[in-house]
Amino acid sequence: MSRSRPPGQPRDVLLNVDLLGLIPVYLTQLDRWRPFFRCAVEDSFVRRLVHRYEDLWLPLLASWHQLDLEPPADVHWIWQLHLLRPDRYSAYCLDRFGRVLPHRIRKYDREAATALQRTASLWRDTYPGTLFEADLDCLKTDGVVSVPPNGTKLADLVAAGAANETEFLYQIGLPHYRDQSFQYAAVERYKRLLLFRTRRPEAQNLRIPVDVQLVWRVHLLHPTQFAEDMRRIFGQHPPYALGEMDFEAHHILLAESNNAWREEFGDELFVEGAGYRSHGSTARDIHPFPRDAYDRRTIETCEISIGNLTVDEIWTKEKKIVVEALLIGDNSFAQQMVFRTSGTVGGAMRVDGLGSSKASSSSAAAGSGEGLVGKTQFDTRRNKGLEFHIIGRKGLGCISRERTIATKLFNPTQYFQNLTGVSGGTQHIVLPKVTYTDPKISFEMAVRAAASKPHIFTLDRNSSELCPLPPEFRQFVTNSQVWNVAMVTPVENNFLKARHSLKCREAGLAFGVEVIKHEATNLGAILVYHNNQRLVSVAYSIDGAELPSRIQVLETCPVAFDPHDGDHAMLIRNQLGDYAVCIARWLGSTVSGESRVVILTYFIQSRLTQSLEIRDDELQSIKSDVISVDLPTGRLTVDSACDWLPEQITWAFCVGTLFVVAQKTSAVPYPSSLSTGSVRSAQWSSVSDPEVDSIGTAATRKSKLSAKAHIQQKKMAKRRKMSASFTFLLACGLQIDAALYGGGSSSRPPSSRGSPAARRLPVGYFQTDPDETTYVRNEPPTRQLANGGMHYPQNDPRNADRGGPQFFPPSTATSSRHSIGQTNNISGSSARSRSSNRQMASASQSVRQAAPPTQTLHSGAAEYYVDVRL
Repeated sequence: MSRSRPPGQPRDVLLNVDLLGLIPVYLTQLDRWRPFFRCAVEDSFVRRLVHRYEDLWLPLLASWHQLDLEPPADVHWIWQLHLLRPDRYSAYCLDRFGRVLPHRIRKYDREAATALQRTASLWRDTYPGTLFEADLDCLKTDGVVSVPPNGTKLADLVAAGAANETEFLYQIGLPHYRDQSFQYAAVERYKRLLLFRTRRPEAQNLRIPVDVQLVWRVHLLHPTQFAEDMRRIFGQHPPYALGEMDFEAHHILLAESNNAWREEFGDELFVEGAGYRSHGSTARDIHPFPRDAYDRRTIETCEISIGNLTVDEIWTKEKKIVVEALLIGDNSFAQQMVFRTSGTVGGAMRVDGLGSSKASSSSAAAGSGEGLVGKTQFDTRRNKGLEFHIIGRKGLGCISRERTIATKLFNPTQYFQNLTGVSGGTQHIVLPKVTYTDPKISFEMAVRAAASKPHIFTLDRNSSELCPLPPEFRQFVTNSQVWNVAMVTPVENNFLKARHSLKCREAGLAFGVEVIKHEATNLGAILVYHNNQRLVSVAYSIDGAELPSRIQVLETCPVAFDPHDGDHAMLIRNQLGDYAVCIARWLGSTVSGESRVVILTYFIQSRLTQSLEIRDDELQSIKSDVISVDLPTGRLTVDSACDWLPEQITWAFCVGTLFVVAQKTSAVPYPSSLSTGSVRSAQWSSVSDPEVDSIGTAATRKSKLSAKAHIQQKKMAKRRKMSASFTFLLACGLQIDAALYGGGSSSRPPSSRGSPAARRLPVGYFQTDPDETTYVRNEPPTRQLANGGMHYPQNDPRNADRGGPQFFPPSTATSSRHSIGQTNNISGSSARSRSSNRQMASASQSVRQAAPPTQTLHSGAAEYYVDVRL
């Protein structure tokens, strides 16, 4: 059959398969087949499944083709791998059965359940004694499922397809592939792909985006309909492959595919959210974290029962003694009787009635345990331990009295780490004789945990250094375009890396956290090592190639990314694959100073969403359900019941990093109402310089509002409480300009604080000259001293290391005295400050005469800042 006319528009491409309705069903089936994908690396496992498919299922399907049959899950998985190679599948079926065996995806669960029940009955009649639905353990066990001694060509083909489909499963792991709007656009783009191949049949090496590959796979799983559609569109000799079905391509091949597509349709082939991601196999390089290594040490409150108590080796000659146990509180005066018992030296103690009624009734109620002498509730936050008093009697008859022979303190928390179970256990405790007056005490301690103690980590922050990208991290971002751009920059050591330490002494946990930043592209990465050795979690910045924009998906989609609006995103991964996606956006007014950063986290493995809002004026801590961060001290508190401890630590550093990079770039000059040294003031810049004829007007307006702005600034300073002591944000890469004296302008150099693709103009702020009513560029003296007074022309390429042209005077004796005078002015008296200001004004005039005509210099009321950098 020949085609009547080629389709001219995508709407003219008609298909016999409801692709849009079957994509969600196919994604659900892929989720059910995930255990088979994980076991695909075992050759014997794949050969067992191929045997069930090739020798059992296909003959059954060919014999009963008139019935609507549904295979078991393991056979169905092998079948769909075979169907994804339409040329091989058609040739295999024609050679063995004389026709192509049909397959289709059932849209409704009830229809699939009915067909599966019918197939199971037919399977048992045809192959008695053979399992129909074998679970994964049976399929992996030798002897349960027979395996041919030699593999077949089909087994090799399926094994190769399973490896590629495992990578495809990772590529579609983000939630926007389940969005109906995104799927609809993918179906339309697939029709345009068919139209593109009719116009350019020579484009066989076309790289196909992930969303289009998803639709193509659904079409391939209907072999008879796919063959009929291809013949109707392409003629008698349709192509079996529309392009390359892999996910590793050089950027040159991607650019060629994009250019060819743009010539035909005028838009991009690789749209937002449809690009190639990093390899899913890199998760194998992330080691699993031993989650059971610390749970037993985190008991916060528990019930302690003591039994089989014996006392021996006392220093006196008493044979009968009394033992009292007191629960010690915050101090030695806060004591509570636990039990009082009596007995002989070296023998088992018994419950005595000489104690308080509360202690005796508590012990009697717990008397079901053999040898139990008492029990109490122990809180590690308020109790220091148990104090045993060994009491003897002195005197005879009625004139005898009790006396304390020895006292011994026992801290139960020292023995929690040796418990046999997470919820508690029983231990035999021996308190040895240390000094001459000490007794030897032995007893059985039973612990039943009531609440676990949270993990409290202290942060030891280290300085950063310039270095190349670590080799162990490069494999995670091989397919990322923004990271490839950062890695091919001419400068070799262009990444800032800092290695911090997190320690929890009580739980015996230690983590090493590497924070990597690239200032030019505003990228960040976080690597978490267990005991500073094994990589257990990683996070890195991602861009629009992996996440869709808001116009591509519905409002119900949990992830959306708009880099032009200043969005930033990071992906967290563990040994199982993707763990979470964090997206940050700055919201608020750039003039009033009220702002907040909203961070949305989507946990991929649990499919839960968490939203976190951090206000810029109340920046004291970051809290979520299981972790909290104290910003000034850098202390992390994690719930001990958390199942993903390294991932939550990585998430906390992601939140800190995103808060740093998500600060909004202002399109207006720096507002004076912002608190000096606040987080956002460190990110502020002006985009354009004021015109020369409007300088006087701007200066007059500022002088009128200076008093009001000063009052507002003091109010905001009290609310923000921002200083260089914010250890955690500094560890995440924050650069703080903390003001010591003067107004509220930022002294940080220019840097790109927008999206990774965005660029920012150089930072410039203005002050009024005391002698001339003009605006001039102002560079802080501490920055000049830090730069050694170095000066280059504005167009000099050496200014590129500083992020743009630098505006400060040349390194002359006059300018050096000017800087030193300003620095000394910080701690001087008010009269000395006025004198120093006059000297600086005269010095600046002499410098202005020596400077080039095109250079603008700073003078007048200078600002003094300490630049704290990672």
